[in-house]
Order: sequence, then C-alpha cells, then structure tokens
Amino acid sequence: MPGKPRRRQVRSQLALTVDHLWAKAVQMFEAADFSGAETTALSLLRSDPNRVQAWHLAAVAAAKLKRLDDSIARLQKCVAIDVQYAAGWKDLGSLCYNAQRFEESQQALRGYLKLKPHDTSIMGLLGTVLQSMQRLEDAAECFQQALEIHADDWRLYEGLASVYQISGRHEDTIACLLRALKCSHCSPDIHRQLVAAYRCMGQLAKAAEAAAAWQALDPTNPTAQHMLAALGRELAPERAPDEYISQVFDQFSKNFNQHLASLKYRAPELMVEIVSRVPLNDALILDAGCGTGLCGTSLRPLASRLVGVDLSAGMLEQAEQLKVYDELHQMELTAFLTECQVEFDWIVSADTLIYFGNLIPVLEQARRVLKPNGHLVFTLEEDSQPEETPSYRLQPNGRYVHRPDQVIAWLRQVGFVDIHVTSEILREEAGKPVKGLLIQCLNAR
Repeated sequence: MPGKPRRRQVRSQLALTVDHLWAKAVQMFEAADFSGAETTALSLLRSDPNRVQAWHLAAVAAAKLKRLDDSIARLQKCVAIDVQYAAGWKDLGSLCYNAQRFEESQQALRGYLKLKPHDTSIMGLLGTVLQSMQRLEDAAECFQQALEIHADDWRLYEGLASVYQISGRHEDTIACLLRALKCSHCSPDIHRQLVAAYRCMGQLAKAAEAAAAWQALDPTNPTAQHMLAALGRELAPERAPDEYISQVFDQFSKNFNQHLASLKYRAPELMVEIVSRVPLNDALILDAGCGTGLCGTSLRPLASRLVGVDLSAGMLEQAEQLKVYDELHQMELTAFLTECQVEFDWIVSADTLIYFGNLIPVLEQARRVLKPNGHLVFTLEEDSQPEETPSYRLQPNGRYVHRPDQVIAWLRQVGFVDIHVTSEILREEAGKPVKGLLIQCLNAR
C-alpha cells in the first residue's frame, strides 16, 4: 500500500511538533511567562485536543493571569477527558473555592478524594468549603475523619475549631485550639484564635494570658500588641494601629463576606437606604473603608463616580473583582482624606470608624473634602454605659465603642449640622446582637 509510509511520516512529524510545543510551554511556564505558556499550550491542543496535561497547564496559566473562569473551564475539560486525573480534580476544587463556587468545589474535591482518600490536606479543604456552605455538621465530620488519619496536624484542629466557633460550641473550640498548640510546627496564630475563643466565653483573664503568650512568641505582631491593649494589659491607643488593621483584614479578606453573612450584618443595607432617599444628580460618592465592596454594589447605581479607599490590600483585591468602583486607593482613611483634592457629595463609612477612638481628626478631614451641604453617613458601636464614662472605650474585641452624646458634640465642634443619630442592631456576635449607631449629618459650609 503505497500511501502507508507517508501517513506514518506525517504522524511522526505531528508528534515531534506537539512534543516541541509541550516542551516550549513548560519552559515558558517555569520562566513565569504565563501568557506565552498559555498561548503555546492552546496551540498544542489544536493538534492534540485530548492531551490532559496541556489543558492543565493552560488552566494554571490562566489562573496565574487571574482569569479564574477560564482556568476552571479548562480543568473541567481535564477531568472530562480523564476522570482518573487526580491533579485536575484537586486544582479544580481549589480554584472553585477561590472563586466562591462552593458547590462545584466540594464536588471536585470529593472526586479527588475518591482517588486519593488519605490526603488529609484536601480533606481539610473540603471541610472549609462545607463550612462556607453552612453545612457545619458535614464540615466537622470531615475534619474529624482527617484527624483520625493525621492526629498531629494543627491545621485540622484549627479548621475544626473554626466550625465549632461558628456553631457556638466555645468549649469545644478552646479544646481544639489547645490541642493544636501541642502539634509540631504550630502557627502562633492559634493564640489569636484562642484569645477570641476565651473572649467569647467571657473569660477575659485567660484571653489576656493567651495574648501575652502570643506576644512572647511573636513580639512584633501588631495584632497581639493591640489585643493586649484591648484586654487591659497595655495603654489603649487613640485608634487601632494601621499594621493591626492591615493584618487582620488581609487575613480574613477571602472569607469576609461569608463571615459577615453568618453574623446577619446589616450596616451596608441601612446606609445605602439613607443614600437612596435623597435625589441624586451626578453624585460623587466616597466609600470610606470600602472593604470587599459590600456597600459598593448598591451604591454604584446611585453614583456618577464611586471611589473606594481601604487600608487592606486583600480587601481591595476582592472589591476590585466587583468592577463597580471608578477608583480604589490603598491608604489609611485620615491620610487619604488629608491628601485628597476632590470634593464629594457623599462620604459613606460602614463599620470603619469603630477602629477609631478619637474621631475628631478623621471628622475634620471628612468635612474638608465634602461639598457644601454634602452628606456624611457612618456607623459606630454604641457605648451604653452612663454618661460619666469616657468618650470612647477600647473593647476586648479590639474595636471601640462611643457614647452618642459625645459623637454629636464632636460633629458640632467640627462643623457638621442636621445631625441624626439612630440606634440600630448592626450584626450579631457570639449569638448576641451588637448595638450600633447609624449617623447622618451635613457639611455646614
């Protein structure tokens, strides 16, 4: 058959071309040329569409380029081609979790665990995903099964403690964290969680001891230092240190929205309701302490231009994904207002000033950048103690509470008028309502 050798030659040349493209794609990826690696892998796949490793590389390259949807679609292609491809299931589960596609994540992780049933790190991730889905009993069971395999993994005790904490099982939370401290290479951050757990139990002396032990292990940690002040072991600052704010919110940024949803958080909803009552015409709005953008989504239709500022890079990364802000700035709020050369119609600040004790400096700068008759709306936590107590107090949770009469006096001193203060339940904490102040006022200029 005269055509047969020719067909073999074509197939051989094609195989050489595909192998060359694969080697080139891998080389580009290892050199951190993710765009080039992706393009080369996709070129290879036009000739060899069932090459699972190429789909996987193209997926990881897309993830590096922050295109999670493309990455997830390619990993789904991987496991559709080869259901036994464990690495594909593993990365699919992780990326779906990062994209907050929790149902898909748990399905992919279960697919991986069918192939690798003793991988306790992925069992732990599955527990975290189930926790994000509010399937707390399933999450606890997942961590417990992992601990039966690997009883010296502090991360698993940490995960189980988190589930217990959300479930209100504070004694079990403390037991898990104390057990985690006995594990090899345990993170000092377990002390932070132990401080919070003792505080929820009202055991403030033990919380202070845990904070002191934490600082002894990590002397420069800003959160440990601030919690010692909050628990009365050191002098309270006039506002929470920048380093503390950045560390805390960077740490929680990826799960922040789910955490607040579990606390029945209402501050953004209440504040946006106030803004929406006033007829707006080309309004320039500043979301002061924008966080992950919980206010931004609802403010966007009301603003001709929406600007966000926050100290936490992790929170701003989440806010940026919403694509609702015209500008985002990573700065401390008072510093941003001091340097700002723009005048706003509205400044909206949800649960940001609870990290300030003395409000006068930030209020002065807020008034400076508001247009005449511009609106300031913000929330605080209310101090229900008698009027002879200090103007503000640092609480054991690291946040400040303020007396309503003192806040009104400060606003008047700075030059705000038409001040309205209402008492609201802003969220829950440890199963109890947190009483807050919702404040609206006008710039008198």
